[in-house]
Amino acid sequence: MPTETALVASSVNNGMSIELNIPYLQAFRNLRQAYNHCVAFTAQNHYVYTDNRLEEHLEWGTLMARTKNGAYLHKMLVESLTPKQTRITLFLPETYHFTQTRFKQDI
Repeated sequence: MPTETALVASSVNNGMSIELNIPYLQAFRNLRQAYNHCVAFTAQNHYVYTDNRLEEHLEWGTLMARTKNGAYLHKMLVESLTPKQTRITLFLPETYHFTQTRFKQDI
């Protein structure tokens, strides 16, 4: 059962990152809405839960998906670089099949 640390340590390319010209709060809210409504996650017929944490005093947020038993399936880190520029980093397990497609979708 992968922990958050194990997911990050063994993720594709040690995480896939890009810098975007969008405020981090807007990026975080857009991703949260997309994950809640549009992105489907499966884990061998088990429910998948999302855990979203916004830490405004640090100017970053995390969005994660995990199974009922606590195995982490993905993690997205949203960091403010400037008031209008954000870095997003997506961590997916090496066993995930369409990593580039998923990353493009999140962008």
